Amino acid sequence: MEQADFNKNFTLESLFIGFFEELTNNSTIDSYRAKSSSIRSSLKELYQILSDWRAKKIKSPDTVAIIRDELYDLITGDSHLKYGKVHKQMFQELLTSLRCDNPANMKLDVIQDIEYNIYYLITLNKDFHVTLINDIESILLDTYSDEHIFIEAQRRLNKTCNMLVSELLNSGYSRKFIIKYIKSQFNMTNKNNFRTRWNNFKYIFSFERDTEYIVVFRLYINIDAVLKTDFGQLKEDIVNVSEKYNLDKNKRIKQFLNKNPLESFLPIEIKALDHFQAVTNARNELTIILDIIHLIYPHSIQTLNAHVLVVNTELPDESQIIVPSTQIDGISVNPENYIELISKLVKIKQNTHISDEVTDKLYSCVKHLRLANEADEMEQKFLNCWIGLENIFANYSLDSSTFRRIKENLVNAHVVSYVKRNIYNLHKTISKSKINKTLSLFNKDDIQYLTQIQTYNEIISSGSEYPLIVFRAQYLKSILFNGKKRIEYVGKHEKNLERHLVRMYRIRNEIVHDAKSSYQLEGIYTNLRYYLTFILSKCVEFFSDCHHKPVIQDKIGFEDFFSYQRSILKSLKKEEYDVTKCISVPHSVNLFS
Repeated sequence: MEQADFNKNFTLESLFIGFFEELTNNSTIDSYRAKSSSIRSSLKELYQILSDWRAKKIKSPDTVAIIRDELYDLITGDSHLKYGKVHKQMFQELLTSLRCDNPANMKLDVIQDIEYNIYYLITLNKDFHVTLINDIESILLDTYSDEHIFIEAQRRLNKTCNMLVSELLNSGYSRKFIIKYIKSQFNMTNKNNFRTRWNNFKYIFSFERDTEYIVVFRLYINIDAVLKTDFGQLKEDIVNVSEKYNLDKNKRIKQFLNKNPLESFLPIEIKALDHFQAVTNARNELTIILDIIHLIYPHSIQTLNAHVLVVNTELPDESQIIVPSTQIDGISVNPENYIELISKLVKIKQNTHISDEVTDKLYSCVKHLRLANEADEMEQKFLNCWIGLENIFANYSLDSSTFRRIKENLVNAHVVSYVKRNIYNLHKTISKSKINKTLSLFNKDDIQYLTQIQTYNEIISSGSEYPLIVFRAQYLKSILFNGKKRIEYVGKHEKNLERHLVRMYRIRNEIVHDAKSSYQLEGIYTNLRYYLTFILSKCVEFFSDCHHKPVIQDKIGFEDFFSYQRSILKSLKKEEYDVTKCISVPHSVNLFS
């Protein structure tokens, strides 16, 4: 292999690692984090939605239409799904034949045909993740003599990695397991050892098979009767479990099993694809037990040990002690932001020209954000953030549903800041990298240099030393300096955000009305929390800099904030989202992270 090809393959290998770390990390902005739905999960989602529609659990045909359209678009841009005896175009035409403009037009025979074809495709593509892995391998191993083909291969790799991570998460792998595996196996990668590690990766993730785990919790409680109660946990004594799987030879595990008299072991048998997911699944069952204990003994003191023993019944030597966290990674605290936040909230409260409703709702949102942070169960985190959103957008004096107002006004506010946010994200990455020393216009305190095509050319010419930054610069350069592409770029984000909010609203209804959720909540909750902190930041910035209206009796309220966002958005559209105009948009700092 020639040196040029060797370097290109090494660039692709480095990008694979960078993409996976970025896609699985909750601190990544939502544009570069793994999507909450894959093609197979979207097929399952539409099937479930059609079933719920027939059962009259879903009242609005808009919900069906949005998920149908999302699936249609995913299929259009995909080349991996197998269709067998079904023609791809026929299936797409079948989707579009489902008329969702009026409930009366949603024919049951069309729904039946769509459901059958979805069932057929899901069954046919049970190894969809293997197809994606094989495609990634072909991209990594191919040779690239043409530079344009090489750039296209990088984009293909990014898209396929995104699809694979989404598919793995929706299949039941935990985000934490994937990112820890990538960091532990690939963090020392050099030009000589990637292939061996890649083969291990293929082996681990190609065979999706549940493993039997025993997850052992240690519970301290001050009522003896509780310790003798059967809550449906594993009946086998923990001593027998220890002997059966020879756990005592591990010093940390032996120490964990040495409990005090007021502690009880609660071992729970669970199946999962990885040990982190096993703990999550077991914790969901444990929550029911703890709720029952609290109901019977409301004054009891319950304390769970921070450490959990995870026994792999098939490979006992891989049993380990872990410390599960209910917090989401990527949620950081910036003391300077909080000082600024408090100052602005006080300023808003003292401004007599602002409606009292504004202050009440902002403080309520802050409270629900705190409750979300403190909650142990993901459902409670999700609901508290959703309540926070409803606080801001609800208006009972207007003839419009709260969700429609969320869908319109949150989308408007986010679209206004979208280009600036993504440019600022690149700026933060550059600021932490040595590549900034090669950029003649770089300014750590001003992102204006990223409105100049010269900067992007300098990044791209830096070679393979900073592959992820170069990849991002190449992509943004292809978008930011072309008016038509900027419009498409922002329009695509607007459509995706609307669809994601519909999905979140459906999750909210599932949790509230059906006491369950059929989704992987962690990633979706991360997005929801971000939307809440984003809109809160924009509101605080806006209302902390308000002056009285021409008619002093008219108070400044949320409708003024929404009008302001609509006006900026219309102005940006007139300018085709010109880059210099976009980065001049005010109120884009996130005060809550």
